[in-house]
Amino acid sequence: MTKGKVRHLGVSLGSDDVYQAARGAERGASVLQVGYNRLDEAAEQGVFPAGLEHDLGVLAREPLANGYLTGKYQPGTRITAPNDWRSGHDPAQVQRKLELVDQIRRTEVPHGVPMATWALAWCL
Repeated sequence: MTKGKVRHLGVSLGSDDVYQAARGAERGASVLQVGYNRLDEAAEQGVFPAGLEHDLGVLAREPLANGYLTGKYQPGTRITAPNDWRSGHDPAQVQRKLELVDQIRRTEVPHGVPMATWALAWCL
């Protein structure tokens, strides 16, 4: 029996975890939190439709893709600071992401719009 202190329940998921989205709905969740950004659009194929099917809200987690979509890093950048958890990412994957971000900046982001502003707006 609840004492009225929890008004809403949310579930944090991976971008392709449709099964857990449905389970969250069955257990009373009203919102899903899912990784979603221009570098990770997988939620559009699974979690978003499941959210619609179960009438769940969705919160986009990591809209700046762990900082890669801020515009701060260029291809060739090496993230090596020991206090930066991204320094543990595979360097080849980091470079692929930075090259994709650079391509996005050149082909999708309107001139004069900061990359981070664009990335946040893209999620909407």
